[in-house]
This record gives sequence, C-alpha cells and structure tokens, in this order.
Amino acid sequence: REVESGTCVGDYLAWDGASWVSGGDKVRIACGAGETQQGVNAVAIGKNAGNSQQGERTVAIGNEAGMTQQAGSALAIGNGAGKTDQGILGVALGSSAGGLTQGMNGIAIGNGAGNNTQGTYGIAFGYRAGYNTQGKESIAMGTEAGYTTQSTYSVCMGYRAGKTSQSGAPVAIGSNAGETIQGPSAVAIGNYTAYKNQGTDCVAISKQAGFDTQGQGAVAVGIESGYTEQGKHAIALGFKAGNKYQGENAFAAGQMAGNTEQDVMAVGLGYSAGSHYQGDYSVAIGYRAAWTTQGSESVAIGRDAAYTEQGASAVAIGYSAGKTQQGISSIAVGGSAGLTNQGGGSVAVGDSAGKTNQGVDTVAIGANAGLSTQGGDTVAIGASAGRTVQGSHSVAIGHSAGRDMMVENSIAIGAFAASTDASNNSITLNGTGKALANGIEDAFIVKPVRNAAGPNALTYNPTTGEISYTTSSSQTKENIVDMFRDARGILCDLDVKEYSYVNKCKYIERGTPEEAKPFANWLVTEKAADTWTSRLAARGGSDARYEGVADDDNPSIRQMYGDYVEITEVVPETFVDKEETHFGFMAEDVQKVLPELVYCDLDGTAQDIKWNNITALLVKENQSLRAEQAAAQTTISSALTTIADAQTTIADLVQQTQQLTERLVVVEDQLVRDQ
Repeated sequence: REVESGTCVGDYLAWDGASWVSGGDKVRIACGAGETQQGVNAVAIGKNAGNSQQGERTVAIGNEAGMTQQAGSALAIGNGAGKTDQGILGVALGSSAGGLTQGMNGIAIGNGAGNNTQGTYGIAFGYRAGYNTQGKESIAMGTEAGYTTQSTYSVCMGYRAGKTSQSGAPVAIGSNAGETIQGPSAVAIGNYTAYKNQGTDCVAISKQAGFDTQGQGAVAVGIESGYTEQGKHAIALGFKAGNKYQGENAFAAGQMAGNTEQDVMAVGLGYSAGSHYQGDYSVAIGYRAAWTTQGSESVAIGRDAAYTEQGASAVAIGYSAGKTQQGISSIAVGGSAGLTNQGGGSVAVGDSAGKTNQGVDTVAIGANAGLSTQGGDTVAIGASAGRTVQGSHSVAIGHSAGRDMMVENSIAIGAFAASTDASNNSITLNGTGKALANGIEDAFIVKPVRNAAGPNALTYNPTTGEISYTTSSSQTKENIVDMFRDARGILCDLDVKEYSYVNKCKYIERGTPEEAKPFANWLVTEKAADTWTSRLAARGGSDARYEGVADDDNPSIRQMYGDYVEITEVVPETFVDKEETHFGFMAEDVQKVLPELVYCDLDGTAQDIKWNNITALLVKENQSLRAEQAAAQTTISSALTTIADAQTTIADLVQQTQQLTERLVVVEDQLVRDQ
C-alpha cells in the first residue's frame, strides 16, 4: 500500500524524494541514516548514522554513528561512535567511541573510547580509554586509560593508566599507572605506579612504585619503591626501596633500602640498608646497614653495620661494626668493631676491636683490642691490647699489652707487656712472653736484657728525655789539652757519704691467687648486678641469634666467664721498696770542690756527678803516685849501689887488716924468738 508522504520508514526501503525505492546493496535504517553519498555495501542503522559520505563496506549502527565521512570498511557501533572522520578499517564500539577523527585501522571499544583524535592503528579499549588525542599505534586499555594526550607508540593498560599527558612512547600497565604526566619511553607497571610526573626513560614496576615525581632515567621496582621524588637515574629495587626523596644516581636494592632521604650517588643494598637518611656518595650494604642517619661519603657493609648515626666519611665493615654513633672519618672493620660510640678519626680493625666508647683519633687493631673505653689519641695493636680502659695518649702493641686499666701517657710493647698494671708516664718493653707489670710511675721497664760486655754505655737526659751513648775517641771531643790540675788535692777534698735512695729499687712480691667461682655461682652473682644487661649486650650475648640458647651454650657469656677466670686466677704481683745502703758523694758537695765534676742545669743547680771525670782524676793521681814511686825506686837503687860499693871497700879493708894482723903475729913470733 502507499505510504504517506513525509513518513520515515526503514526496512530496506529508501525514500528518494519522490517515492519509496529498494535500498539495494546499501542499508539505511532510521532518519538521516546513510542520507548523503553512502558507499556501496555500507550499513547505516540509527538516526543520522552514516549520514554523510559513508564509505564502502562500512557499518554504522547507532544514533549519529559514523555520521560524517566514515571511511571504507570502518565499523562504528554505538551512539556517536565514529561520528566524524572515522578512518579506513577503523573500529569504534560504544557510545562516542572514536567519535572525532579516528585514524586508519584505529580501534576504540567502550563508551567514549578514542573519542577525540585517535591516531592511526591506535587501540582504545574501555570507558573513555584514549579519550582525547591518542597517538598513532598507541594502546589504551581500561577505564579512562590514556584519557588525555596519549602519544605515539605509547601503551597504557588499566584503570586511568596514563590518563593525563602520556608522551613519547611510554608504557603504563595497571590501575592508575602513569596517570599524570608520563614522560617519553617511560614504563609503569602495577597499580598506581608512576602515578604522577614520571620522567623520560623511567621504569616503575609494582604497586605505587615511582608514585610521585620519578626523575629521568630512574628505575623503581617493588611496592612503593621510589615512591616520592625519585631523582634522575636513581634505582630502587624492593619493597619501599628509595621510598622518599631518593637522590640522583642513587641505588637502593632490598626491602626498605634507602627508604627515606637517600642522597645523590648513595648506595643501599640489603634489607633496610640506608633506610633513614643516607648522605651523598655513601654506601650501605647488608641487613639494616646504616639504618639511621648515614653521613656523606661513608661506607657501611655487613649486618647492622653503622646501624645508627654514622658520621661523614666513616667506614664500617662487618657484623654490627660501628653500630651506634660512629664518628666522622672513623673506621671499623670486623664483627662488633667500634660497636658503640666510636670517636671521630679513630680506627678499629678486628673482632670487637674498639667495641665500646673508643676515643677520638685512636687506633685499635686486633680481636678485642681497645675493647672498652679506649681514651683519645691512643694506640692498641694486637689481640686484647688495651682491652679495658686504656688511658689517653697511651700505646699498647702486642697480644694483651696494656690489657687492663692502662693509664695515661704509658707505653707497653710486647706480648703481655703491662697487661695487668701500667702506671702513668711509664714505658714497658716485654720480650719474655709472660706478663710483665709496670706499677711504677715514670718507670722504664725492659725485660729480658742480656748480660754481656758491650762497647758503649747508655745515658739518659731527664730534661730532654733523650737516651744516647758516649764514645771516648778524639773524633767526638774538642778543646783537647793536657790536664795539670791538682788531682790529689781535689780528691782529698771530696767528702764520702753513706746514704740510701728516696726512690728505692723495686722488687716484685708475689701473692696467692684467688680461686675462681664455678660457672653457675659466678653467673648468679653477675646477673644480680645492675650492669649485667648492658655488659651482656655490649659483648653481643643478647642478640636475637642467641634467643632461646642456654647460658651454658652462649659463647658471649662463656667468654665473659673465661675473662673472669683469667683475671681472678692470675698470681698477684706487688712492687715493694727495699732499703739498701750506698756509699758515694753528694753532687752539690762535689760542685763546691770542682764544678767540672758535676752536671748542672742552666741555673747552675747540681744534678748528677760526672763519674768519668772522677775516674780521670783517679787515673791522674794514680799516674802521679806511680811517677813518685818510680823516682823513689831510682833513689833507693842508687843508695843500694853506694852501700854495695861501701861494703866492697870495707871487705877489702877487712882483708887488708887481716893480712896486717897476720904479719904482726909473724913479727911478734920473730921477736919472741929473737929474745
């Protein structure tokens, strides 16, 4: 039957302006559908669908779908889908999908997907995905994914992923990933990853990684890694690694590593390494290494190394090395080395070296060296050297040298030198391998010393502290002349005294050692003391690794007991004075006789006797006596010769007398006969 003029009726009939005619190879259903220049095999269903210049083999279903210039083989389904300038082979499914200028081979699926200016080969899947200005060959999948200004070759998948200003082929996968301002070549994978301001060439993987302001070239992998203000080229790997304010070129790997304020070029590797404020160029490697406040250019390597407050340029290597308050420019190497309060500029190398309260500019090298309270400017080298309370400016070198209570300005060199006693300003050199105490202030003790002849004697100058030796050759002397002094008179004027010394010779008196308590009894007493908990912690005995371990099996407690036994059972030694009588001269008396015989200070006060000069006087007098003896011997010899000559003359006279006597006898006899 005839249809009333002006009535719009579909069902494959088209009104040509004069009459109803068959649609033929085109389908136009609804008012304005395929109205102008509809291409061959095109389908337009819905009010104004494919209204103007609908290309060949296109499909437009829905009010105003493919309304204007729908290119060949395009598909638009939904109200306003592919409404204006839908490109060749474009697909728009959903209300307003690909609504304005959908590029060739573009795909927009979902209400508002690819709504305004979808680029060639672009894909938008989801409510308002790629909604405004989606670049060519880009992908937006998810509600409002790539919503505004999605650049060429970029990818965003997930709710609001890459929603605002995704530029330069970035990738955003996950709910709200790269939502606001994602830079060129950036990658954001995970819910809320790189949520705001992800820079060029950045990578953020896992929930909320690189959440807010990730710098150029930065990498954040792990939940909330690089969460806030991650610097350029920084790397954060692990749960909350580099979480807040990670500086440029910083590196944080491990759960909570570099968690808060990791500065430029800092490195944090391990669980909570450099967790709270890691300074510029610092390094923290190991479980909780440099956990709190690591200074610039410092190094912490090992479990709990530099755990709390490590100073600038400090080094801590080993379990709990420099654990608490390690000073500026200090070094701690070894388990528990410099554990607590290591002073600035100090060095502790070895297990528990400089463990507690190591002073400023000190050195402790060796297991337990400078273990507790090592004073400033001290040196302890060797196992247990300067172990307990080493005084300022002291030096201990050798196993157990200056081990206990070494006082200020003392020196102990050699194994066990001054191990139990070292007085102020003393020097102890020990080569015996046994304990050698020095309980005498200002004393210089050396042991052993060989008993042997030597060419030179040592002398000591108390004013300068110099030890020197003298020789008697002319090469070391000047102003050499013969001495013509009256040695006899000088020696005769010297007054010999009998006396004893104020600073007497010291001898060692050995006592009886105490008997150490059994382990159980000792432990009860120690645990009752208020200091037990702190001392046990200082020795590492309360660490988590020993939780549930019996006291008998706790190596720290056993070591403490061993130290107690060693100290208790040592044979006590006491230095005692001994009264001794000496003969000699008083320097001031000798000075009155001849000043050249004494050493005196610049004020002229006599200090000591020049025994070499006394010896020279004795030699001079001996020479005089020998000369006198020789002269007397000559006189005696001459007298003896004279006596001998007289004796010869007397003998001759006696002989002559005898001869005369004999003649007188003969004469007498003759006279008698003659009578």
